[in-house]
Amino acid sequence: MRYFTLLAFAAAVVTAQSADQTYDSSLNMTIDPNSVDPSTKATWCRAQQDTCDTLCDDDASTNDCDYTTIEYECKCASNSSAPGLQWYTQTMPTFICETLTDRCISENTRNQTAQSACRSNIEAECGTLDPNKADVGGASTTSEEASSTTTTPASSTGSDEKQQTASTTATTDEGDFAAATAAPVLAALGIVAALF
Repeated sequence: MRYFTLLAFAAAVVTAQSADQTYDSSLNMTIDPNSVDPSTKATWCRAQQDTCDTLCDDDASTNDCDYTTIEYECKCASNSSAPGLQWYTQTMPTFICETLTDRCISENTRNQTAQSACRSNIEAECGTLDPNKADVGGASTTSEEASSTTTTPASSTGSDEKQQTASTTATTDEGDFAAATAAPVLAALGIVAALF
């Protein structure tokens, strides 16, 4: 009986720790690659590489992903920096984030407070922007098109200000990341051009 009680207590402590884990970016999240089945890791790598190509406007200087270790690297040739992968779906940071969220919620069955912590401490950092809707600046547009069209992606929750900011700035506080969209700049230039 004492052994069972001690085991139950240890399990509760481990569960509480995972729900209390906080991150400031999905780039900081890690997962044991051996805890994910090989076919899932291969699917993640294919998606990661496709998204890297998309965000680099099909001009990535580095686009690697090792499905056994789930280590990846993505750099755009245009500016030799990485796009903000953490803000987008179909990227390795987001796959890891979503998996950690699911595991945290599963580990905290029947504990609504802990599940809520999983969502606010982990899931809130998962990317939600569609990489296929990112304006990577590859297409040329006229001033009228730029000023009349806004393609700035927004967070699906509407509450994650960090993701909205990332889609409109050239760099983030996470390091040297390329801007994934140039729409706000193009729209501003279109408005200025229309005034003159």
